Amino acid sequence: MNSITAAKKFARRRNIVELTAAVAIGIALSQLVSAIVDGVIIPLFGGAGLDTPWRTILGYVIAVPITVLGVYIIVVRPLNRRHARANTPAADRDLHV
Repeated sequence: MNSITAAKKFARRRNIVELTAAVAIGIALSQLVSAIVDGVIIPLFGGAGLDTPWRTILGYVIAVPITVLGVYIIVVRPLNRRHARANTPAADRDLHV
């Protein structure tokens, strides 16, 4: 097997595709949440007067949990449901529909 064939086989594995999608969604969601935190949330609570290092830390403290929650809701839960459905025998799936 040559390198290109091996690379294609590796890329087609389900876990790699899901991981790539999760990373891409996480990056996009992180940028969106950071913009909202910096532009809306911090000024609402009077954070505009904070020194730059403290403002940055406060922004990350607010943005990271929101990003993690968003990735969990958008990526992890649907994938877990899909895996559970795929691993359920056909007879059991018919009963739960």
